[in-house]
Amino acid sequence: MGLRITIEPVLKLDANPPGRYFRLPGPYFDGDTLQAGPLVVDAETGLVAEPDAGDPFSGPRSDVRLPAGAVVVPGFHDAHNHWFWSLFRDAVRLDGVTDAAEAARRIRARIDRQDEGWILAIDWNTASLPPGAITSADLDRASRERPVLVFDASYHGALANAAALARLAPAFAAEPDLRGSFRDGLLTEDFVVCAMSRLTVDPAGLRDAVRDLQREFFRHGITSLDDMDLLGAGRQLIDLLSDLYRGGDLRIPCRAFVQPRMVRDGVRPADVADGRFRVVGVKDYADGSLGSWTAAMCAPYHDGHGGAGIRMLTPERFAGRLDLGRRAGFEHYAIHAIGDRGILDAIEALRVARRAGVVEPHRLRIEHFEIPSTDALHQARDLGVSVCSQPNFLTDAVTYAERLGGGPSTELGAGPSTEFGARRAGRICPHDEILRAGIPLAFGSDGMPHAPLVGLAQAVLRDDGHAIPAGEALRAYTSGAQRVSGAEDVRGSLRPGMEANFAVLSADVVRNPSALRTVRVLQTWLRGVKVYDAATEASH
Repeated sequence: MGLRITIEPVLKLDANPPGRYFRLPGPYFDGDTLQAGPLVVDAETGLVAEPDAGDPFSGPRSDVRLPAGAVVVPGFHDAHNHWFWSLFRDAVRLDGVTDAAEAARRIRARIDRQDEGWILAIDWNTASLPPGAITSADLDRASRERPVLVFDASYHGALANAAALARLAPAFAAEPDLRGSFRDGLLTEDFVVCAMSRLTVDPAGLRDAVRDLQREFFRHGITSLDDMDLLGAGRQLIDLLSDLYRGGDLRIPCRAFVQPRMVRDGVRPADVADGRFRVVGVKDYADGSLGSWTAAMCAPYHDGHGGAGIRMLTPERFAGRLDLGRRAGFEHYAIHAIGDRGILDAIEALRVARRAGVVEPHRLRIEHFEIPSTDALHQARDLGVSVCSQPNFLTDAVTYAERLGGGPSTELGAGPSTEFGARRAGRICPHDEILRAGIPLAFGSDGMPHAPLVGLAQAVLRDDGHAIPAGEALRAYTSGAQRVSGAEDVRGSLRPGMEANFAVLSADVVRNPSALRTVRVLQTWLRGVKVYDAATEASH
């Protein structure tokens, strides 16, 4: 999160039009089809009203004027994002860095400006600066006294200097069941999560960063989200979120999942601020990420790194964690799975849970589902689980092409290619096959970036044979996403009685999908209140 925006208070950006009802001109996408309009909103309840509501309309000022060509769509439900991005708002950015000396220079510059605390760096691209080309010793040269943690772009891998390792060693020793690796300052998987849970963050700075992140969500047309891993800084983040929702600083609806470690530490289901913030489920991990070579693959990686990823979940391990969650009162379960082997492992773990009759299929979801085999698609359909995909991860087919065996990446130049590898790289996020299989599909951004329009463009305009129509893609980010999240009766479509959460786009991307290349969010409305206006913000 490089951008910091401060507007106080967020929800007093604009007054509603006078009168109880107001109208927005069509066309508008209601969550399933394009409607001629107008869209009528009940300002008193914050809900979509019947088309003929009003007694009569109180004059021209009750009509909201929109730019020519604009179209209204339901507010995006980002079905996979994280409030923990707030922890990294002021982190050192390493995107584009290709040598250790430049990384150390940027970190040293931050140390000179930051008097105390952890030095965090993000966006380390292991494709252009692989482990070994940058080491823990390089970070020691930047600082031997201050703890430094450098996170790769996937946040499934991190590099620590000696000072950071000294602080983390007791935590690692206290948790003998950590999956992943911890060697020469390089951390993966559970060791990264454990490190994040031990971070200490300035409370005032974190509070500001969380408020800023809500504003960032609104800027991209996001009006609700599922936080799919509410971790970071121990209990500090979850406690702060609860306080901000109770106090009205945060209004964006959020359903959150936690890791089993947080359940063991006493986190329980919660319903805060009339359901605006709910802690509802437990999330586990079947594997890691392509960026850290830890996504579990059926065949080894192809770039000389060695291995086929990390298989982190067995049915027995999941059964124990499922029992832990059930005894704590949780009813929803999700499993992260990216590699083809990891996806099969996740399906098998969920199948065991279903056979035991301990959880209903509509409460099960697989996150990412990035490289599924054809067999995995059939098994997931038969099991009745839902899938949350990140269409913006299609860039992995380029960034990590060499390690998948699909050919040279644009950053590494010439590299090996195999027919198998090309097929594997070509199966990243096969949304068309997911839909044809009848698997409920939701889209989420994972905050990479916080921009549904980026993912929509990827899903619709891809040229690898797996593109889906714009209407289907919009459904996966609106009504379909809410269906997967279990809130389809409240939000996700623009039908009478639903929450009036919507975004105004600069172009009609349903009838003109090519407009996704340049479309922008002009306005965002939450329960009938305008919370973002591009024209107003541009004038500040």
